[in-house]
Amino acid sequence: LLLMALVGNSTVIFIVSLNKTMWTPTNFYIMNLAVADLLIALFCMWIHLVQSMIPNWIFGDFMCRFNN
Repeated sequence: LLLMALVGNSTVIFIVSLNKTMWTPTNFYIMNLAVADLLIALFCMWIHLVQSMIPNWIFGDFMCRFNN
């Protein structure tokens, strides 16, 4: 799921940003959603992936507060 989020959202951002014919308000909105989803994938999903594989919290107190 993490890999699909990274590849799919990166593809949307890449295609919309390079094709000037796709620079419409609707496509910019879709690209904005892809950026937001990409940031969630980069900052949140990997923590939950590691947490599901390792039973102990290894990221420290700051990441515990940041993640919750």
